[in-house]
Amino acid sequence: MYQQFSADFSTSGGRLAFGITGSGPSLSLIDTLYSGLFMRLDLLKPARDILDASRYPRLAAWSQHLLGLEPVQNSVVPEFSKMYIGMVKMREGYISQSM
Repeated sequence: MYQQFSADFSTSGGRLAFGITGSGPSLSLIDTLYSGLFMRLDLLKPARDILDASRYPRLAAWSQHLLGLEPVQNSVVPEFSKMYIGMVKMREGYISQSM
């Protein structure tokens, strides 16, 4: 399933089915929804760069833009990265094997 999604996503130029291409001048509802996913994918980057900028330039740019915003950075507890990485390792799934 992941392989099919990845192939479809690659051929679409990094656009989601409903046409999201990035953040506007202010933080929108869709930005807030995706910021949590982008935060987690960014923490997993050392193990696997899922949002590889060479494959998904617009999505990666959107992610980096959102991750640089203060409201996004302050939306989690300070020890979030340590907690999340610990949870991933504890589950002993595919990604945790690379950590």
